[in-house]
Amino acid sequence: MKLFDSAQKAIGHPEQVYLAFKKEDTRRNEQLQINSQAQWDIYTGRFVGSVDFSASFDLVNGKYAVHLVSLDSSIEGPQTWELGVISIWFKEGQSDTNN
Repeated sequence: MKLFDSAQKAIGHPEQVYLAFKKEDTRRNEQLQINSQAQWDIYTGRFVGSVDFSASFDLVNGKYAVHLVSLDSSIEGPQTWELGVISIWFKEGQSDTNN
């Protein structure tokens, strides 16, 4: 992921990148969202991150919309890309939560 100037010349990388998981199959005001921050790897020149589903999602089963989000002080607001929807099912999980 790179930032480009008006002449389409690469000028660097965003300050922050993270994956956002938002629970879809629940009431709008109770939607659970989990963010997983990526770290810049100077050796590969890429953002690298991971998600521990059982620890981060509190064993809440359901469908989650996945978005890639990029933040940088040189652009207006976050840049977001929709990656799709994943279904998560934990054997010992539950469908609802009150967060």
